[in-house]
Amino acid sequence: PIMTRNSMLGVVWGQFINHDINLGVRVTDEAEQMRDLDCCKRVEDSSTSTASAGYQQQYRQACDCYPIEIPKSDPFYGYFGKKCMNFVRLSPALQPSCSMGPVQAMNKHSSYLDGSSIYGSNTGTLRRLRAYRGGLLRSQPVPTTVPVTITQATPAVSEEGYQGDDGGGSAVIYDSTAGAASAVALAVAASETNQANTHQGYLVLDNDQLLPSPHYSINLSTTTSEPLFKDLLPANDYAPDLGCERRNRPQGLYCFDAGDTRANEQIQLASLHTIMMREHNRLANGLAAINPHWSDERLFQEARKIVGAELQHITYSEFFPLVLGKEALLEYGLQLAPPGQYSLSYDPKINAGVRVEFQAAAFRYGHSLVPGHIERYNKFHQQIESVRLSKLLKQPFDLYFPGVLDTYIMGLADQRSGRMDAAMTTEVANHLFEKPGHFFGLDLAAINIQRARDMGVSGYNSYREFCGLHRAKDFDDLTGTFSNKTLFRMAQVYKHVDDIDLFTGGISEYPRAGALIGPTFSCLIAKQAALLKRGDRFWYENPGQFSLEQLDEIRRHTSARLLCDNSDDLEDIQAKAMLMPDHHTNPRVRCHSLPSIDLSKWREPGGYQKEVYDVRQQQQNLYSATASVATSATAAASVSDTSLGGYASPNPSLPQISEVPLHDTGITAATTTERRPLFRGPLAIPSQGHLTLLVHALQQYQKNQPPYEQHHLHSALKSITHIVDHLVDVSNYRQVRSTH
Repeated sequence: PIMTRNSMLGVVWGQFINHDINLGVRVTDEAEQMRDLDCCKRVEDSSTSTASAGYQQQYRQACDCYPIEIPKSDPFYGYFGKKCMNFVRLSPALQPSCSMGPVQAMNKHSSYLDGSSIYGSNTGTLRRLRAYRGGLLRSQPVPTTVPVTITQATPAVSEEGYQGDDGGGSAVIYDSTAGAASAVALAVAASETNQANTHQGYLVLDNDQLLPSPHYSINLSTTTSEPLFKDLLPANDYAPDLGCERRNRPQGLYCFDAGDTRANEQIQLASLHTIMMREHNRLANGLAAINPHWSDERLFQEARKIVGAELQHITYSEFFPLVLGKEALLEYGLQLAPPGQYSLSYDPKINAGVRVEFQAAAFRYGHSLVPGHIERYNKFHQQIESVRLSKLLKQPFDLYFPGVLDTYIMGLADQRSGRMDAAMTTEVANHLFEKPGHFFGLDLAAINIQRARDMGVSGYNSYREFCGLHRAKDFDDLTGTFSNKTLFRMAQVYKHVDDIDLFTGGISEYPRAGALIGPTFSCLIAKQAALLKRGDRFWYENPGQFSLEQLDEIRRHTSARLLCDNSDDLEDIQAKAMLMPDHHTNPRVRCHSLPSIDLSKWREPGGYQKEVYDVRQQQQNLYSATASVATSATAAASVSDTSLGGYASPNPSLPQISEVPLHDTGITAATTTERRPLFRGPLAIPSQGHLTLLVHALQQYQKNQPPYEQHHLHSALKSITHIVDHLVDVSNYRQVRSTH
C-alpha cells in the first residue's frame, strides 16, 4: 500500500475544529432521566415484561430511539450474540421561520470557528473554566508524585492496568520536582518497561487506594523552585463520569475539563486541548507583561481573541489546503488575504450555520484516517510505545505522568495517519468505547451511516449531482470513481445506485489531485468552509479585529510553533507539522527558528514601557519598603526631626505601617500626559502621618538600592506626592514633601 505523507496532527486537528463548530443535541442531553436510555433493551431482551415493553414502546413512538439491529450472521458481533447497537436520535428542531418540512438538528455550539471547544459555548462553562486572575484559564500542575505500575519479572499486571489476583507488579513513585531530564527519562523508562505487559503505566489498585511499593520507591530532589512541567487541563470533578471511563480507577482520579465535553474522547485530542489551554495562558502572561495595567477581563478577552485568530489561521493556511487541495481553495474562495491587507469577503446575508450533510457525513472523513495504534515518541523522534487506540478512548490518564504529554505531542508530528479509503480500523469499527472487561464496543462506521439517515441526509448520488458531477444511473457509471473492489462490494450491499449512503460513497472516492479527499466531500467541506469564513463578522482578517501589524504577526503563526511553545521540552520539529518530516521537502528545524508572534504589537500606544517604568516592580519595592519598616521596633514610634530630613513630625504617635490604607487589590495603572503613573482603585484617603512615614520609609530604602532600583523608588515617590496633591490639603502636606 502507498504510505500517506500526512501526520496525525492533521487528523486530530480536524477532530478538534469539528468539535469547535458542531455538537448535536441528543434527547439524552435534555433530561437527566433520559441519560441512561437503552434503545436495545426491547430488541435484545425477549423476556421483557409487558409494562417494560410498553415503556420502551413509548420511547420508540416518541422517535427518541433508532437502534441499529445486528444480523445473526455478523462476522464479529454475531460471535458475542449481539443483536442490537444502541443509537439515540438527535433532538428535533423546527424549520427556519417555523415552516413545514423535515425536522432540523440543533447545534449546541455556535457553528463559528471561534474556540468554543476551548472556552465553551455558554457563560456557565466559561465561568467554570476561567481562573479570574491575570486573564488565565484554570489549570492544574503536573502531580509531584505519581504511583506507576512497573512489571519486573511477574506478568501479573493485566492489560486493563489493575493488579492481578496473584499480587504481581509493584509501584514506583516519580517525583516531578526532580530534574526535568531525569523525570522525563524515568517516565519514558516506565512506559518502555510496561510495554511488554501493560500498554501504559497504570496505577496499582487495592480497595481503590494507591499502594506504592516500599521496594521500588524513588525519591528525587532538586534545588530549583521553577516548575519543570507546564500545567495540565483542570480536573473534571463537577461531572466526573461525563465522557470519561473511570471504572477500575482510583478514587480522586479524574478526566479533564475543557470547553467541549468530548475533550477526553481520545488521548491525542486531550493533548491538543491541553496545548490550546497553555497557549491561551502563555498569551495572557505575555500581554500582562507589556500591559500590566490591563484588568483580568481585558487580558482574558484579548488572549481569547488571539487564540481564536490562530485557530482560524492555522485551519485555513495549513489544514484546508492539505485536505481540499489548491484547486478547491481557488474554486471556493478560501484563500487568505495577503500580508498588509484586510479581507473584504464578509457578507452579512450569509448564514454560517453548519449544514446537515457536513455535520452528519462529509466531515467524518477523518474516521478513515484513524490508525489502529497510537504511537509515542521521545524528543529525539524515536518511537517508545505503540498503544491500541481502543485502550485510550475516554481514558486520558497517561497525561498525569510527568513528561508524558510531550511524547504524545511528538506522536502527533511523527506518526503517519492512516490512508484515505473505504476501510476503517477495527479499533473504531468493532471496539469503539469498549468498556473494561468487555471484548467489543460500538461500530463507528455504522453509527456514521445511521446518523446521516437520522438527520434525513440524501444519498451519495444526489450530492454528486449537487456538486456538479454527473448523476450515476447504475453502478457501472461509477467505474473510475471507486476502486473496482469497493464498487463490487457496493453492488452487493445496495439494490440501486441511489441507495448508496453519503458517508459510504464519500470516503470511497479516489482523491482529487493534490487533495486528501474525493470531489464530493471536497465540494461539501469547501462550501461549508466558505460559509464559515464569509459569514463570520468576527473573522480574524476582517477590518476592526486587529491592526494590520497585529494581523501580520498572527499570519506568521504555524501549528509547528504552537506545539513548540506549549510543550515541556520539545527542541525541533518539521516546519509543516501536519505533514511527515522529509529531509528535502519538510526538514526538521529548531523550535526557536520558527516564526513567532511578537506581542509588542499589542502594547498600548503611549502606555507602559518596560525599560523606563515597571509598575509591578514598583509595587513590589513599595510593599517591601513598608514591610521592612514595619518589622522595626521603632516603626510605631514618633519619627525624629533628623530622620525626617529636617521636617518635624506632625504626629508623635504614628500607627503601625501595616495600618497604612494601601490596598493590593484592584489597583491598576494609567498614564498622564507627563507619563507619570496614577494608581486607581480602593485607595483610602491617607492621613498626614501615614504619608510622612511612608515617604520616610521609601527615602531610606532608596539609598541602599542600585541605580535601576532607585529609579523605581523615585517614581514611586513622585506617584505618592501626585496622589497627595489630589487627596489631602496641599498646604499641610508640602511641609513634609520629599525634595526628590
